[in-house]
Amino acid sequence: MSTILVRNLAAILFSSGSGHELRTSCVWRINHGYCLLKRRPHTWYPLARKKKRSVFLHVGPTNSGKTYHALKQLELSSSGIYCGPLRLLAWEVAERLNKANVPCSLITGQEREEIDGAKHVAMTVEMADVSCEYKCAVIDEIQMIACKTRGFSFTRALLGIPADELHLCGEPAVVSLIQEMLSVTGDIMQVEYYKRLSPLIPSERPLDSFSEIRTGDCVVAFSRQNIYYIKKKIEAKGEHLCSIVYGSLPPETRTRQAKIFNDSTTEFDVLVASDAIGMGLNLNIRRIIFSTLKKYDGIGTRDLTIPEIKQIAGRAGRYGSLFPNGEVTCMLEEDLCKIHSALKATSSCLKAAGLFPTFDILALYSRQHPKCTFYSLLEQFVEKAKLSSHYFLSDCESIMNAAAMVEDLPLGLHERYIFCISPVDVKDDISAQGLIQFAEAYAKKGLVHLHQIFTPETLRVPKSYEELMELESIFKVLDLYVWLGFHFKESFPDYEVASSQKALCAMLIEEYLERLGWKKHKRRSNQSKISFKQKLLLQM
Repeated sequence: MSTILVRNLAAILFSSGSGHELRTSCVWRINHGYCLLKRRPHTWYPLARKKKRSVFLHVGPTNSGKTYHALKQLELSSSGIYCGPLRLLAWEVAERLNKANVPCSLITGQEREEIDGAKHVAMTVEMADVSCEYKCAVIDEIQMIACKTRGFSFTRALLGIPADELHLCGEPAVVSLIQEMLSVTGDIMQVEYYKRLSPLIPSERPLDSFSEIRTGDCVVAFSRQNIYYIKKKIEAKGEHLCSIVYGSLPPETRTRQAKIFNDSTTEFDVLVASDAIGMGLNLNIRRIIFSTLKKYDGIGTRDLTIPEIKQIAGRAGRYGSLFPNGEVTCMLEEDLCKIHSALKATSSCLKAAGLFPTFDILALYSRQHPKCTFYSLLEQFVEKAKLSSHYFLSDCESIMNAAAMVEDLPLGLHERYIFCISPVDVKDDISAQGLIQFAEAYAKKGLVHLHQIFTPETLRVPKSYEELMELESIFKVLDLYVWLGFHFKESFPDYEVASSQKALCAMLIEEYLERLGWKKHKRRSNQSKISFKQKLLLQM
């Protein structure tokens, strides 16, 4: 059995030590013998540990130039890798480098565009290659290392990428945590602080009505229903047309909506968006208008955090754009003081980084518990893993839900693991059903044709809000097929067809947004006399 695999398993199950020491003491029976192993998370990546990396931590608010400076170093390097949290960001960086005559490939969970002779690559952080050496690496939005669901991917990239220079871009709140994590790696670290390049001014009063909307405004809401409602109310005035951006839209659609809004020659001069604008899109926004400071996060309705308010508000005003000076206000008077307070506040320091077991780790653990189902294996692992104060085990609710969906299917451990970590939206019934049908077909024949669950001829421009949501769900299923096609290429042979159908979905959604606009829900038909602010409160 591989020594590295044994080390990996021991490394994730470690107990808290004193000071900066992360001690591991784990006894495992391997090949009828016992091994006493003492390892730490940074030792999972021996290739990176062979280097004395120069780590540059670029920190500052939105629109401070921190990422610009890091990408300049990437562009000047003979080889490099960019890791970002969104496919949109990876696309933007690949496009930027290729335009600068620096050949750059693009690799995400759903796309692989390899450029001949390229020594640079832009990736989503989950795809980060820790087995290839680079002269320069950039990890964007490094504060997401503390994210409950995706933080482990940033931890892996931070500790594992074997680059001579490592540039990290993010918020000041992450500095102390990164310093703690790298204090045992032997890397040389330097922190560079940046200030906002243009002012961000909070308004002294809230917006009274949509008659005060101006060109370049962005109204922020936190549900599709509110986004479409606000779009309708603004456009009803007859003075503005609205582009919209929210998380469930295909990335291609979000990009096109952003371009339409940024193009001063179009009539779409106002943006209505969710917090999806917080990162990944370059937007020429004059003023951010919060419709509310509360959002539903999948569990319950909560107040926006100070970092969230700052991240969204900071999108107003962009250096070198039509609106270099940013403004921020709100619709509800009681939110105004919260915005002023948040913009003045210092964000709390992040305390811990996410970890999650790789397949190799779970495979070793399963050998010690051969009678456990995969779901039970994950459940036990989460329950028994002991971590130091600098790390936490990432939330695996989605993976656990996916594991339950495919629990009874005759799949191998690695196959089951791939299906469970796939980008399925388990809270979307159509997406979840897609995963189940793909897994069932794979388990029966080892071959999954797209036509078994999807008929391309049925795609059409949505005629209602409900049809729009259904088309967004179909996009997710096609996206899932493409992702599985990259992992099981011979078993999902129609991934190119699925990719073209994804593009068609995005075009149809785009056509709905531009031609048909907002459709009123029947359940709101009797609410026409209720004010905008009352409706927002009713929907929270």
